[in-house]
Amino acid sequence: MVEVRGFRGVRYNPDVIANFDDVITPPFDVISASDRATLAAKSAHNYVHFILPEAKGASTKYEVGAQTLKTWLEGNIVVRDDEPSFYLLEQRFSGLDGTARVRHGFFGVIRLPEEGDESVLGHERTFEAKFQDRLQLTSAAQANPGAVFLLYDDPANALGEFLGQMNNREADVEAHTIDGVDVRLWRVPDDPAVHAFFADRTLYIADGHHRFRTACAYRDQMRAQGAP
Repeated sequence: MVEVRGFRGVRYNPDVIANFDDVITPPFDVISASDRATLAAKSAHNYVHFILPEAKGASTKYEVGAQTLKTWLEGNIVVRDDEPSFYLLEQRFSGLDGTARVRHGFFGVIRLPEEGDESVLGHERTFEAKFQDRLQLTSAAQANPGAVFLLYDDPANALGEFLGQMNNREADVEAHTIDGVDVRLWRVPDDPAVHAFFADRTLYIADGHHRFRTACAYRDQMRAQGAP
C-alpha cells in the first residue's frame, strides 16, 4: 500500500530572497563543474552550496553542507511551513525536438517501502560512489537534500481538480533555471482525497534512483540507532 502525505516543507524565505532565479538548481547529478561555479556565483544562498558542497579547511564537504543548511535555518534564509502541505509544480521547457512542453506534478512525501514491497519500482542500477555521496550528505545534515521524480497512472484524471488549483491564483514562487525551465510552485493544503487515490497505486521512479536508495538506507540507519 502506498502512503502519500503532505509535509511541512522547508522553503526559501521570500522576505529574504529577492530573485528565486538566483537560488534554485537542477538535480545534483546533472550539474557540471562549470554549472556549479555559475550557480555558486549567483548567490551565497544558492542551493548548490548545500547539495554540492566543497570542503573547507578541516571540514569535509559533507560537514560544510550540513553547516550551510544549519546557518540558513538559523538565519531564516529558509523557513519551515507551519502546516503539512502539498506543493504543486508546473515546469515549462522545450523538448529535445524543440517543441514547447508543460509538465504538472506535486511534491509530497511517501512512506518508504519495506523489503519485498514492490509499490515503488525503478528501472536503473545505481552506482556506489553516488549513493555513498548522497548518504553521507543526508547523514551529516539530517535532511533530505533532493526529491525523487515518480510517475503514477491516472487515466480518469482523478487528481485533475487537485492539480487544477494551479489555475485558481498566482503562484507562490516563480523562477527560471539555468537549464531553461520556467518553474512555478503553489503551496496547497494536505488533502485526504490524494491520500486515498494513491493507496492502491504503483509508483515508478523516472529519475532519482540514487536519492531513493539513499532515503531507504538512511531509514535503516536510523532504525539501527533506535531513532526511526
